[in-house]
Amino acid sequence: MADRKIRMMNSVREIRLAFRTLVRDLGYLNRHLAGTELSPSQVHALLEIERFPATQASELSDLFRLDKSAVSRLLADLEQRGFIATAKSAKDARGRLLRLTGKGRRTLKGIHKKADLQFMNTLRVINPPERQIVVKSLKVFAQALSMARHQADLAASPKNKPVAR
Repeated sequence: MADRKIRMMNSVREIRLAFRTLVRDLGYLNRHLAGTELSPSQVHALLEIERFPATQASELSDLFRLDKSAVSRLLADLEQRGFIATAKSAKDARGRLLRLTGKGRRTLKGIHKKADLQFMNTLRVINPPERQIVVKSLKVFAQALSMARHQADLAASPKNKPVAR
């Protein structure tokens, strides 16, 4: 049992080190990302607004796992700088639908181009069979991370707390 626990901890440490290296080498520690004047959070917001047109701030808050005020400030800055625009939601009077502007779409085009080139150059140094292992492993890990977070959220939910009698 102890041996299994040690092997698990070794895996944990190796994965954490690999992710720190990824974060550094992908430039996420830089103040600005992908050759833009945008923070990593702002770039991420643009990417998700592109992926989910007419999304709302509350949906981004849930997706990013950030409080609504932080996402609101992030989006207000993107709107003020002309990357996104908002419109009232027909379904929810308080809700604002988010969409990319022309400037936002042009910026994302450059971000995609730079990121695609960075990943292509990286994948070129990996032989083809190992590329497929990398892709599958990252998908499996991302899915497991989402499942673990969902389970943790459920466990922390007030509905799942025992009621004192």
